[in-house]
Amino acid sequence: MTRFCFHSTFFLLVTLVTVTLQGSLVLGIGNGVYKISRSRSMYLTPSADADGAVVDASALNNIQDEQEWTVMVVTPGSGDAGDLVTIRNRRWNKFLSFDTNYAQNGQRVVVEGKSRRSWELHASTPAGSYFVLVPAGLVKGGERLAVDISALTIYPPITDLSPWTETERGQAWVFDKTSQL
Repeated sequence: MTRFCFHSTFFLLVTLVTVTLQGSLVLGIGNGVYKISRSRSMYLTPSADADGAVVDASALNNIQDEQEWTVMVVTPGSGDAGDLVTIRNRRWNKFLSFDTNYAQNGQRVVVEGKSRRSWELHASTPAGSYFVLVPAGLVKGGERLAVDISALTIYPPITDLSPWTETERGQAWVFDKTSQL
């Protein structure tokens, strides 16, 4: 009897831990207001005019709402697919986007008000880090593209789309939640 209780308790505990871990991976990012950065040192920031402008990665600034982004889940992720989200700048009320119907390698990431472009978020490590990807089907040739820091050596650094390398943690962005919606 003691042996049965021990094995049953152990089985229930392992099952509970497994379900809890799987549940935490499935939950995704959630709606909210976030500061989005690379290693909490370069923050996603619209350029001054914020109309079809490139998005740069600047140091943290004190301009209210300029580096805050409203993330809204459009479709929760399932299986290998991440959450589909829109990312809108709080100050300019415009969306993170790219300026053509189909994405291309090296294309600039812009902020514009015309379309609510969806992005696919894939969890990375550490917790709260995500790859920001162009959804499948919007890239000619089927390549997966991620929002990344451009290889151009200009200041401030700008963002563009580059081939996604799932094992390259340097492509992930940290989403620090500043408030709920």
